[in-house]
Amino acid sequence: MNPQDRKSTAPPAAAQSKQEPAAGADAFASKALMPPQMAQDKRKFRILCVDDDKGMRNAEKRIIAPLGHDVETAENGVEALERVMQGGIDLVVSDFEMPKMNGFELAEAVIKHDPGVRVMIVSGGGLEEWHCKRLAELGITHILGKPFEHQDLENAIGMNLPPEPQSE
Repeated sequence: MNPQDRKSTAPPAAAQSKQEPAAGADAFASKALMPPQMAQDKRKFRILCVDDDKGMRNAEKRIIAPLGHDVETAENGVEALERVMQGGIDLVVSDFEMPKMNGFELAEAVIKHDPGVRVMIVSGGGLEEWHCKRLAELGITHILGKPFEHQDLENAIGMNLPPEPQSE
C-alpha cells in the first residue's frame, strides 16, 4: 500500500491529533506521539486487552506483544476486573462498548480498586461528552479511535504505561 492510500483509510476524527481536537467526545482522542524514552525502554509490563470482539483482542495482542510486554486478554469488563483484582496488571486497554460492563464502568472500577493501574480506552464510537469529562476526572485523557494503525496503538501504549511495572 502506498502512503497516499493510507491517508484514505486513516482513523476517524476520534483518533486525530491533539493539536486539532474535535468537539465533544473526540476532543479527548488523539493520535499518539512516540515518547523519546520508549525506543530504549526494555521494561516489561503486563497489559490486559479487553474487547468483546475476539479478532480485535487478538490483533491488539499481536501488535503489543512484540514490544516485549506480557499481554493478556479478556472478553468483557467483568472478566477484566477479575483479572485486575488478582494483581499485577499495569495497563488495561479497553474497548468502550461491551456487554456486561462497558469500558467506562470498567475504568471506574479498576481505578477505584487500584489507582496505580493505568486505563486506556479504544473506541469505535458511542462516547458521550459526559463520558469523556468523567474519564478525564479519572485521569484517562487518551482515547484511541477505531480503526487505528499499528503505530498508533504502539505509541498510545508507550504514552499510557506507568513509570514502573507493578511486578518489579
